[in-house]
This record gives sequence, C-alpha cells and structure tokens, in this order.
Amino acid sequence: MSRKNKERKKSIRYRRVIDPRKGKRIENKVYKEALKRGQKAEERVCLCLEELKGKRLIEDFTLFPRYSFRDQRGIDVEIYLSGGVRIPLQIKSSMRGLTEYRQRYGEEIPVIVVNPTITNEEIKESIIEVITTSAL
Repeated sequence: MSRKNKERKKSIRYRRVIDPRKGKRIENKVYKEALKRGQKAEERVCLCLEELKGKRLIEDFTLFPRYSFRDQRGIDVEIYLSGGVRIPLQIKSSMRGLTEYRQRYGEEIPVIVVNPTITNEEIKESIIEVITTSAL
C-alpha cells in the first residue's frame, strides 16, 4: 500500500465502520457532523459576504462546490474586488481543521475559522482583515 493510501485511511474522512448485522459500511457519524459544521460555516460566511457586497466593500464572490477543482486546491470562496483583484479564501469550522489545512496547503491562502461562538460581525471583520492584507 502506498504512503498516500495509508495517510488517506488514517484520515477521518475515510474511516468506515462495518455493521456486522448487515455487512454494509456506515459512514462515521463524526465525519457527517464535521461536514454539517463546515456547511453551516460556509453559509454564514456567504451571508456576511452578501452584506459586504450590499455595502459595496466587495464586487462579488463565488462559493466553489465541494470536490470542485478549486475546492481540491484548498479554496472555498473567491472574493472579487474592483480592478479585477481576486482573493481566495478557505473557511474552517475548527482550529484543528485550520492546523490540518496549514500542514497540507501551507500559508499562501488566507483562512478564517467560523465556529458557532463567533458572531457575524466578527466574521465580517475577519473578511475585511483578509481583504486589506491580501489586496496590498
């Protein structure tokens, strides 16, 4: 088994449990919950981006679908500013996810962590901070 496949099996994404009664695979509940948290985080960021778009702080944004070309390269959202400036953004729902992301993709793409305790105002502040630091 190759090194990549060994790492893949260790990943929470590929952990499976076999139901002895049915002999079928059941997806790990932890993985499903993590997916839901990630989707909620993305929805909250999109709401905040819509507000920033309404205030004309950004031109537009694109949320890339799961498993798309950009998503596989570590980009969840691309923010468009005036003058054709594009800022990639990754959204994480936990600090653990941030750490794993940084190990895999490095420091190039800005990341914001959106967990349930963070308010929408804090999310907007994080986005504006990313925009100001990336657009320089």
